[in-house]
Amino acid sequence: MRILHTADWHLNHRLGRVSLKEDLEAAVRKIAGLLDEHQVDVLLIAGDLFKGGETREQLAASTKFLSATFTPFLKRGGTVLAISGNHDSEPFFETLRDASGLFDRAEVDNEIYPAGRFYLAPNPRVVTLRDKGDTIVQFVLMPYPTQRAYLLGEKLEQYSSIEERNRLMLETYRHRFKRLEETRIKATLPAVLVAHAQVRGISDSELFQASDQHDVILDSIDLPDHFIYSAYGHIHKHQPVVAGSKHQLYSGSLLPLDAGESGQEKGVYLFEVQGKSRVGDPAWLPIGGPALHVLTIAPEEIEGLEERFPDAKSSVFKYILKYDPQVFPDPFILHQKIRTIFPRWYFGEEERIGNETTPDATELAPARSGDEMATILEYLKGVATYPSEEDKRDVITLAEQLLTDETLTAQWKG
Repeated sequence: MRILHTADWHLNHRLGRVSLKEDLEAAVRKIAGLLDEHQVDVLLIAGDLFKGGETREQLAASTKFLSATFTPFLKRGGTVLAISGNHDSEPFFETLRDASGLFDRAEVDNEIYPAGRFYLAPNPRVVTLRDKGDTIVQFVLMPYPTQRAYLLGEKLEQYSSIEERNRLMLETYRHRFKRLEETRIKATLPAVLVAHAQVRGISDSELFQASDQHDVILDSIDLPDHFIYSAYGHIHKHQPVVAGSKHQLYSGSLLPLDAGESGQEKGVYLFEVQGKSRVGDPAWLPIGGPALHVLTIAPEEIEGLEERFPDAKSSVFKYILKYDPQVFPDPFILHQKIRTIFPRWYFGEEERIGNETTPDATELAPARSGDEMATILEYLKGVATYPSEEDKRDVITLAEQLLTDETLTAQWKG
């Protein structure tokens, strides 16, 4: 049985003003191509199929896309197993299974499921599959630990903080997993773990380490190594879950989804099961796709950017314009040049240098003298307060997009 492990698709994701919808769908089509090229039997999606918060129209379009992309795989007898992640909506998963002819329920333990189906699992479950060569494999599905997914109508104990809630959910995760091991998993058959979870000490980048205040975090005791393979999702950088392990792996996201993922290679893992064992080590299959660049630009470097970045028109960019306001009193022109070269820029900011130190936010000069729109932008960057840095980035990115729109600018000035 040949099995492909992927996760964290985040369909419909966007970075500020830049939609990654078409890029992500192109990456999914590449996965569909790999399924045929390597004669894969089972596709594992270890959570976060969607980005979360989509409109009904977006979800309908995504369902139609998934159907068109994977129906040929299903018709030849392939099977898709997808668990819910922290960005997926469990109620939507349940509705999707009922309303769509593409998806099916993964609800019964200890029986062999029919092949050729796209199974969605918003709750812990054991699914057993048989390939055409009579290899039988159990898949232990452990979605992201939420109250709806794990408590089945029961109420979580009262808690006084997010950290305490996460601790209680970790205990619930351990209880449900132990119950599956003791009552549902057959020792006579090979088993693959599929989980969407944060493991302590593992992160997307060096910029951030999750704590118990941020997430439900698994410890080393929660990482059983007796499975022939453990397919993890949630962390966007592909890496071992346990240092040095070749069979407990995060596959990572399909594409770089934020600045912390800049420079990371994206792909999927392929492995094979024969009899009761895994054959060799999993193979890493790169997917490719648009890069995400984070760079600091000086005014004298602008003219050489197109030569420096052959992918200037297709990749996504976050930049800092580093300039001397005494030499360039109107940086708006510099921004326009950069954004013409990088049409898929999603965030731009400034760093002032020279004899003049950066003033307090209330003293920032407008980017364009006498321009009310630039004054608004400076206020959003330096004075306004936001619930989070992500909210701040989104507001500023949208404002920059609107303020550089020639039609809107003309209406403003008119």
